[in-house]
Amino acid sequence: AEAAGNLLVLRPGPGQAQVVALEFDRHPQNGVVGVIAGDDTIFLAMATARAAVDLASHVKAMAGLARIGGAA
Repeated sequence: AEAAGNLLVLRPGPGQAQVVALEFDRHPQNGVVGVIAGDDTIFLAMATARAAVDLASHVKAMAGLARIGGAA
């Protein structure tokens, strides 16, 4: 999960992006304006850059990735 301005980029792995994106559509998160998924990449359009950073942190924590590479 990486914030890029008001975009959030997720890389769930080959063949998994559409399933994960569907869950974002079914369970809307604060600040998400839209979701686009390919095969292994998801772009979430966020209302603000702060919302992108906050959701990236939340996704990393849920996935158990918050401490990998020292990033929070």
